[in-house]
Amino acid sequence: MANKKILINSAGSGNAFATAEALKTNFNYGTELYICDINPRELVSTSVLCDYYIQSMNINDSNYKEFIAATINTNKIDICIPFLDEDILILANLYSDRVLRSSLKLHINN
Repeated sequence: MANKKILINSAGSGNAFATAEALKTNFNYGTELYICDINPRELVSTSVLCDYYIQSMNINDSNYKEFIAATINTNKIDICIPFLDEDILILANLYSDRVLRSSLKLHINN
């Protein structure tokens, strides 16, 4: 069975670190953890837990939608975990517009 590819957005947040730590502790085998943040890798503590680090552009950048869609589709992400309300809205719109992979699962924390 292929590894599940999981993308955590806003990786610099405490919620992202706790989520990544739980995934690595409980599901280390069978997953590939991608994280995404606006800051360079060396400033994001969650980067010590990831398999792949992607430095993002600002969510307010006019090219952000294309960037996040390409990141998800190119890396064949299976599960995306966003933390920012803006990210949730953008991802939901991209998904409903069928820009994102149909097999993608969005996990929203509330």
